[in-house]
Amino acid sequence: MRVGDQAYGAVVLRSSQIVGEAPSRVVTAGDLTAHAEREALRDAIRQGNAEISGCELVSTSRPCRKCETVATEARIAQM
Repeated sequence: MRVGDQAYGAVVLRSSQIVGEAPSRVVTAGDLTAHAEREALRDAIRQGNAEISGCELVSTSRPCRKCETVATEARIAQM
C-alpha cells in the first residue's frame, strides 16, 4: 500500500525455499492481470526457475479464479 497498490502479496515455494515473490501491481502497472499470484509466478520464471511445477503458491488472500487457473496450468502443486 505504501507504493500505491493493493495490499496483496504472494510467494512461490519449492521445498520451503522462496523461488518467486511479488506484491500486487494492478494499480502501479496499470495491468489488470498483475495480481500478486501471477506476479510471483512471473518472478520465479524471471529468476531462472522455468520449471515451477510441483511448487507451492502462498498468497495473503484466496486467489481469484483466473489466478487459480494460471497456477493450475503452471502445474503448481498446492495453493
